[in-house]
Amino acid sequence: MRWSLRLPGGAVEIVRYSIMMTAESIEMKRSDFGFRANGSWTMRVTPVYRATAFAACTVLAAAMLHVPLATAAQPKTTAEPVGPSLCPETISVEQKVSDLPQGWEAGTSGAKTQIAMVTFFDGPPAERASLKYDNELKQRGNWVATWILAPTGRGHWIQCAYENTTAVLSKRLPDAVKTCSVTYERNNKAANALPLVKHVGCSETLPKKPDDKKSDDVKK
Repeated sequence: MRWSLRLPGGAVEIVRYSIMMTAESIEMKRSDFGFRANGSWTMRVTPVYRATAFAACTVLAAAMLHVPLATAAQPKTTAEPVGPSLCPETISVEQKVSDLPQGWEAGTSGAKTQIAMVTFFDGPPAERASLKYDNELKQRGNWVATWILAPTGRGHWIQCAYENTTAVLSKRLPDAVKTCSVTYERNNKAANALPLVKHVGCSETLPKKPDDKKSDDVKK
């Protein structure tokens, strides 16, 4: 609460600032009291600031810790994937129209054939037994999908599909591979409206569970 006294042109004016805070909100008001020479007086109340109590406490805590609000609200960054991507970023293809309609001429657009989609299969891709990812991780600007590949007698295959062509690349993964991850760009999309593929990688080791990580920290 704060009081101030002003003397505008011989009249007396008192300005009062009051703060009211409840469990739900905080509000600051300004009250102007005017006293004139003839004995009359006026009062005017003006809201100055209003916010939820949670927002006000957030601002206060950030100020006390000297932490900029924009920085405090940002998610943590994570390491970018390393090593070459398993799927080639682009491929060169030769396409032709097999049944040219009468009166038309065939040509090529020269559009880029860039990686657009990655699919993992239980068995050869021709059998169409595609696998859904087992877990996902949303990072700043990225989205990482991970497949846990349990051993099967059929083997696991990867297929890389590309924009502006029906050509795909497929191959069987080594039996030692236990997990594969695909990193997508969350803010960029391919021609098929799916997130843009950024990196594809596979590993012969399984990702550590949270409990396993805690055990390692205790041992250290």
